[in-house]
Amino acid sequence: MEKSYCCFFLIQRASRSPKLLSYRKNVFSGTVLHQAVQMGNAVMAKSLLDMESVWIDEEDGKGRTALHYSMEQDSFDVVKVLVTAGANLDCVDIHGISGCHLACKEGRINAFELLMLHQADVFCIDNAGKTPFDIACEFGKQKMVEYMLGAIDNFSLLQHAGDGHKASALHLAARNGHTHIVCLLLENGWDVNRITASGSALHEAAGYGRAQVVRFLLHAGINSSLTNATGLTALEYAKKNANRNPITFKEIRFLLKRNIWEYATF
Repeated sequence: MEKSYCCFFLIQRASRSPKLLSYRKNVFSGTVLHQAVQMGNAVMAKSLLDMESVWIDEEDGKGRTALHYSMEQDSFDVVKVLVTAGANLDCVDIHGISGCHLACKEGRINAFELLMLHQADVFCIDNAGKTPFDIACEFGKQKMVEYMLGAIDNFSLLQHAGDGHKASALHLAARNGHTHIVCLLLENGWDVNRITASGSALHEAAGYGRAQVVRFLLHAGINSSLTNATGLTALEYAKKNANRNPITFKEIRFLLKRNIWEYATF
């Protein structure tokens, strides 16, 4: 209530003091437009933009524009206001994160679809080498993953978007225990035996105590003898990181040892 009154007061004063609308971090985190968006107030955001006294792409101390914050609110109307008003859809914050990244992290399918329809770069890569699709897989947003797999024709760009694309959607899903997403990726042509510096998806699942994913990957035929950049197999990597989850480690060790024994006696 206090914030709403404050923003209303600023709007009323804007005609006399346009600079007030760009008042920065010592009072607010970003501009009053950032605040309106963070409150999910589409009417207030539109009023501010209609007055043309605030720059739509103004960044806050984190390098984020109002569009970034709109992806974290449960208000599609706010997103529509910003997109319709001509917000830069590809602005990135200090971590290289775009609106598309945040839409995928939050599972905002309608917002992501709107960005895509307005030609946003849906294959942009952040400073950690992750694309929006990678983020959706990392945070377990299954419906978003399903939507993107259906809406984007070129799967190869989801798997490799460019030289800066260091992350792997399959590895991120495995590390975070998202079995259904791992299954979706394999069904859509992802290489179960793909190796990164960390190793295979089995290394990720085993090293982070994801027993269900380990079981699924072994059933899917992943090669358990593959090694990572330091020469460790998934079993050895799991042993090294057993302290992360000592309870599931016992089950993971059993599954991996049994797989090795079955492979050796086949």
